[in-house]
This record gives sequence, C-alpha cells and structure tokens, in this order.
Amino acid sequence: MGSGYCFIWIDSDMHQIGEILPSRRQNQVTDYFMRFPKEQRLKAQTVTVDPNASYISFIQKIFPNAATILDRFHVVNMANRSLNMIRKRLMNQFNHSSRQYRVLKSNWRLFLKDCFQLETSKSWLQKGLGYVDTQQNLVHYGLTLDPEFAAAYETYQGLLLALRNRDQKLLKQTLNQYEALGNEMEYNRQDPEKALVTTFKVL
Repeated sequence: MGSGYCFIWIDSDMHQIGEILPSRRQNQVTDYFMRFPKEQRLKAQTVTVDPNASYISFIQKIFPNAATILDRFHVVNMANRSLNMIRKRLMNQFNHSSRQYRVLKSNWRLFLKDCFQLETSKSWLQKGLGYVDTQQNLVHYGLTLDPEFAAAYETYQGLLLALRNRDQKLLKQTLNQYEALGNEMEYNRQDPEKALVTTFKVL
C-alpha cells in the first residue's frame, strides 16, 4: 500500500506531467528517479518542490547539479499557518469577553495581510469591538500584546516582502535575524515536516 499521498512530477519546460507515483515515500521516489541515466539527471538545472523536509533531504542525491526551489504558494501557505497558530495560542490566553481576545479573533485576516496594504487613515466601526479604528491601529494593538507574536509577525512580513520582490538577500537576512522562540514558526506540532523557518534553513 502507498503512504496515502501520491507523488506527481511535472516537466516545467514542457508543462506536462511526467509521472504519478502511488506513494511519496522517500525510498520509492528515490528508486524511481535513480532508474534514469545519471547523464540525464546531471542535466537538471532546477527542481521545484513543496516545502516537505523529506524531499529537500534527498533531492541533491538524485539531481546533484540542480538548484532546489521552494514553491512560492506553499511557502506563503506555511507562513500563514504558522503565524495563525501563534495568534490563536495568544488569543486563547485571554478572557473571551476581553478586548484583547476580540481584537485577535475578529481581525485575524488583518494579521495575515501584507502590512503595506493595511488601511492607515480610513476608520470604521469594528464589529464586536464597538468602536471606530483603522486596520493599522488594530494590528499594532494586537502586536503589543506579546513580544513573541510581534517577532513572528515581523518574520512573516519579511518573508512576504522578500518573496514578492524576489529578494534573496532580504530572505536570508530575515531568517538570520530571527531569534528562536520555540513556537510554530520553527516547529509545527501537527506536522514537523512543515516548520517554516526550519525548512528554509536546511536549504
């Protein structure tokens, strides 16, 4: 039986599916690609993968000359989930009727939004809060509730900016400046293979 997930590889030049394997387990994927002549595998220049730590660990063995590229969609999705888990954990430390809880719960989309797209001047009545404020002020208030959440938010925004501008230097700088706090940015308790910062640093 397979692992429960299929493995699909696509020729990015031809935009065609090469093969659908019944399992994505490392040994089965490796065995499949090692059947290709070494001369062909050495010609591969890039390999784009989702941020699965097991893929990253063996990709160089199969394609030694290829640069490993993380799929942007999955990277942003990982960043969203990581920050969201930290927000929820912080939110649940407060009483459900408190301002802190309501700001973190009602405005969860704002914390995942690109900070440059937050409304800074237009104010409107905030549902569940009972007062008028801007998006920027609500996010700022949420970040003042916990330095760990604020640090994770800065890392998240740095990653978004680096990916949007294709800025490899900023990406490395964001990760190098990140201070380990033992949270979901480094370790996904539900799926250890999908820890955001750890995945980047093994590349």
